[in-house]
Amino acid sequence: MDAIRNIDISSIAVQVWAVNHHHWPAGQTYHHDPARHHYAALQGQLWLIQEGAIEVRTADQKWKVQSGEAMFLPVSMERDIITREQTIWLSLRLWVTVFNKFNLMKNISLPAQWRPDEKERALMEAWMSQIVDEFRLEEAHQRLTIGGLAQALFGLCWPHLTSTPLVSSVHSELPAWLAQTLRRISNDPACNITDLARVAGFSPAQFRRAFHQHIGSTPRDYLKTQRLETARHYLEHTDLSLRNIAERIGWRDANHFSQVFRETYGLSPSYYRMAHHDKGE
Repeated sequence: MDAIRNIDISSIAVQVWAVNHHHWPAGQTYHHDPARHHYAALQGQLWLIQEGAIEVRTADQKWKVQSGEAMFLPVSMERDIITREQTIWLSLRLWVTVFNKFNLMKNISLPAQWRPDEKERALMEAWMSQIVDEFRLEEAHQRLTIGGLAQALFGLCWPHLTSTPLVSSVHSELPAWLAQTLRRISNDPACNITDLARVAGFSPAQFRRAFHQHIGSTPRDYLKTQRLETARHYLEHTDLSLRNIAERIGWRDANHFSQVFRETYGLSPSYYRMAHHDKGE
């Protein structure tokens, strides 16, 4: 399996900007004006209805979101919200970017409405509730938890938001030369930076500057990270020798590969493989 990683998932950042656990009586209304929200064009709002139903109206459309259903709306959409009965729902305002720069939601057709199955709904409710409960807490581990749960939520919702594969959506936001470069690194981590620059149409110095401008990392550091991540995959899922793995990811010296792997992950490749296998049992 050569094309192991289609994209560096860690490049996708899901930030929680606002949360709410709404309890509305019958007959309550609210007019959402996007002009009141900073960066509205870059954000989406995720709802999960726990009880009752919400009517959402724009100038030319109307939706009814009922108990057990989810909806993802653009914050930039002006709308009126109406409840005809007592309604309880969870709400998160999210900003989703790639490399902290490109708006991943720009090409998604919103709003999207769906009914999660029982397992998915339980996960959404648990994760959203925890984010709401911990959002205003200041401890670093709680902020880390919120970020992880938000990213998991967005991954869970993605198939309901668009039929476009995540990889294609991410790459569509990048310059063509950069998307091609990232695909090349993903499919062939043994590639070298000189060839990447040549194919992209840059001199090595121009390539380093342009890559860093868009990704926030040097090509060398990014390539090293992708090589190590690919090595982790091989260690977890194959019985390839360390020498063979090192060759596949472009490390000529297996001992140097082992040293860098240990410095990065705190375990030698051999111990990492054993630890993973023990966990799998």
